[in-house]
Amino acid sequence: MKFSKISFKAAVVWFITALSLTQIQAQPVIKLISDTACSPDTVQISITGTRVIGVNSFELLVHFDDSRMRFDSVFYAMNFLDRHFQTDLISSSVVKLTWDSVRALTIGSEAVMFKLQFTVLNPGNPAIIWEGTSALRDAEQQLVISEFVDANVLINSKYIRYTLTQIMEGCVKEKKGRYSVSVTYGSPPFIYDWHGGFLNPGVDTIVLGLKGGPNKLTIYDSKWCRFDTTFQVKVKPAPAIRLSTEEAVPYVIVQKPDVQFYSNIDSINLIDNSIPNWQWDFGEPDSSRSVETDPLHTFKTAFTVLEAGTTSYMIKLWAISNDGCDTSVYKEVQIDKPEPEVFNVFTPNGDGQNELFTIHGSKKADLEEWPLSDFYDRMELLVYDRNGRKVYESTDYQNDWDGGGHADGTYFYVLKCYGRFGDETYQGSLMILTGGK
Repeated sequence: MKFSKISFKAAVVWFITALSLTQIQAQPVIKLISDTACSPDTVQISITGTRVIGVNSFELLVHFDDSRMRFDSVFYAMNFLDRHFQTDLISSSVVKLTWDSVRALTIGSEAVMFKLQFTVLNPGNPAIIWEGTSALRDAEQQLVISEFVDANVLINSKYIRYTLTQIMEGCVKEKKGRYSVSVTYGSPPFIYDWHGGFLNPGVDTIVLGLKGGPNKLTIYDSKWCRFDTTFQVKVKPAPAIRLSTEEAVPYVIVQKPDVQFYSNIDSINLIDNSIPNWQWDFGEPDSSRSVETDPLHTFKTAFTVLEAGTTSYMIKLWAISNDGCDTSVYKEVQIDKPEPEVFNVFTPNGDGQNELFTIHGSKKADLEEWPLSDFYDRMELLVYDRNGRKVYESTDYQNDWDGGGHADGTYFYVLKCYGRFGDETYQGSLMILTGGK
């Protein structure tokens, strides 16, 4: 086959052109990405890299209009770069990024290398451009021919006027707060992000289902200027009720399961009569209830509940206000079985210590100071000497026998305990020691 001179020349031109294009296309491209911002606000300008391969160092200088923008910091840097690069503001309008590593960069398709954060100061359309000395270099510090692409930032004036109005309150523990927003000045259309609650379809200026306390709203205008605000959702207060028991450490004693409960409902109603209804739930299997303010409750199921392995009741007091807001408070009450503990040596010698024959209704330390009447309906005590003669008798013993002047020695007692679920009898010996009789 023969080629003409013209066709051969054309082929050579085509080859050279194609080779040149290939070389150009293979060049790294470092690009500033244009963006839109609002003043006053901040903007992050991305720097992307494409085909950045075999680059071991660079010095990038970015020039910006310092009358409209102020450099803040590097907002983001690719992890590989983050360990080795340095940022310097070399003048009010030029920021320099330098990087040097024995390990070369390998960026194929376009990727974000950095984000530079600026505070925008004044509206306008300033250019962000590369200084002519910006350069990429390889491992031998040879210049890598690269393409640098400039950008612009469209800075819009940021202004809006709006009114927030609460149109429903709800109660403390509910999410019934309702708010509306009305924009009277700005650049429509607007987008509203309420950060909570829910909207009716097609209506984004009214939000429903807000919790009480601080809530957030973000408004975007047609220029994508962002406006953030915090507003307070007021709620109707729940009744500030409290419950307590007669003892600091509440117990239900199975042989005398009466517990006195107290509330502050009378005190609240004396001030504003704001609590029309309330109810106690004593946590018993029979669903016992009371509508008294300070009920004395008998736990009829205490014996069977304890035998079944349950060791406490959860007491609940519920109340509702005139506004329809309700609340509940709780208190756990332990169940305990009497375990009489007899201190069988006492010394009625007038020194003020261990003067009385003492019986505790429980071996638990936090119940030692409770009177015997809290453990049984009644305790009957009989004391005999060695000859079987009765020397003391009480049909309702209250830890008050001082020995009756009897001689030192050993005596014998019979303790009869009369409770709600049967009677129990304990007997044993006791000793009187005065040291002088």
